[in-house]
Amino acid sequence: MNLLTEYIDSVIEGRHPRSDVQVIHDIETGERVSITDLARMVVDKSELLKSGLSGRSARPVLIKLDKRLDYVVNFLSVIYAGFVAVPVADEWNELVADAIMERLNPVALLVDSNVEYLDGIAESVFVFMEDENVVLHSSGTTNTPKSIIHSVDSMIGNANAMSERLSITDKDRHLVVLPLNHAHALGFGLLSSLMNGASVYLGQFSTPARWASMVREFGITVTSLVPPMVSLINQSKAGLTLEGDNILDLRFVLISSAALPASDARKFLASTGVPIVHGWGQSELSNFVTCTGVIADLDRVTKSSLLSVGAPITGCSVDVEGKESSPGEIKVSSLYAAKRIVTDKGEISISDYHNTGDLGFTDGPDLFVQGRNDDIIIKGSLKYSPLFLEEHISDQVDSIKQVVVFSDKDGSPDQPVYVYVVPLSSQSDDAKKIQMGVRKAMARYFIPNRIIVGDEERIPMTHTGKLQRNKMTSILRDQL
Repeated sequence: MNLLTEYIDSVIEGRHPRSDVQVIHDIETGERVSITDLARMVVDKSELLKSGLSGRSARPVLIKLDKRLDYVVNFLSVIYAGFVAVPVADEWNELVADAIMERLNPVALLVDSNVEYLDGIAESVFVFMEDENVVLHSSGTTNTPKSIIHSVDSMIGNANAMSERLSITDKDRHLVVLPLNHAHALGFGLLSSLMNGASVYLGQFSTPARWASMVREFGITVTSLVPPMVSLINQSKAGLTLEGDNILDLRFVLISSAALPASDARKFLASTGVPIVHGWGQSELSNFVTCTGVIADLDRVTKSSLLSVGAPITGCSVDVEGKESSPGEIKVSSLYAAKRIVTDKGEISISDYHNTGDLGFTDGPDLFVQGRNDDIIIKGSLKYSPLFLEEHISDQVDSIKQVVVFSDKDGSPDQPVYVYVVPLSSQSDDAKKIQMGVRKAMARYFIPNRIIVGDEERIPMTHTGKLQRNKMTSILRDQL
């Protein structure tokens, strides 16, 4: 029996202390159910799944879901029934889906959109994977599809460690706007709330104004965002000052999935008055490894234009190759690590200390992430973090909406470096001024081979807002 099954049983049997007040509320549809009703729905649905699937060969069950509450019910039901759930990511394609079917034989695919190509998947024999309940699909910033196989207990353990760090209680109302197929929303958004008695509000981040109105209307105390959402809020002219009586309930906003630039953190705090929490982790390690706690003083947790991602949470430890305050590859040990990882080249084992591929440094207990090791720019004998250069340009040049620094990995010791800038205005004279400003700002370090002013649609991002820097060269080849 896993921790989620024990939780559902405790609600059904009346042993859960907050079952009378804890709720799941789908803001978009207006549906609202108590935790007691949710548990009954889960048990009923799980019985249907077991009667329809046990003891026979079957192709994977495709559960197409239009409503986020249905997604939650079906996800919990699959786990409660003892089966394996695979939340399907929007960026899947037919090749990825076929590969996952062949390697893992999952029993249930949870889809929150109409993904037609999955209908044609060949029949597959269901294989029960002991202590393996959830398969997360991730490509993140590496563009290498991975199937990350977790036990639900590892995900709940990580969620509980985050709840401990951030003092999530049964008095909290947690707004979840990130996709439910992502480890962040499933782990911290859903499971941490369920296990700690908090109520869950399922919404959509369509605009900054809509996000702010949901926070106000439902008295939200905790919510999570990714950096691109923070950037949209910072750029909004809709009067999103959330200070004062309208927003007293909101304790903090958790920001993760990618590193938040310190300048964006300052703008967000200035425009909203809402404290932030900064977290970092990888899906292989069940979402979170480090977390800051509520940041009261941004200057104290900022070094070299980078915002700290905090100290390790309970059950995790971090080791950086090299001396303190010197950049090196980040290695992580976690009690919540995946059982195994499967790629198109076979299985990847997770050692005691997992090599993350991220570069960073420590300052006391705090970790600072500089970006992917593969993204580091080499000019002569010096190495530069793209995140640091982007933050420097943003600080020095006005009228910039977004900036991406990337290089052509040609193996030379003096790599060609490019700067792609999205301006706040599309006026041609502004573009010329921006190019001159970027060149002046970068002269302190080196002069980029080309400065391109364009629109944000050409910047490749994952569905959770992670920049796929390694795709920039191929996408912009015609302009380099």
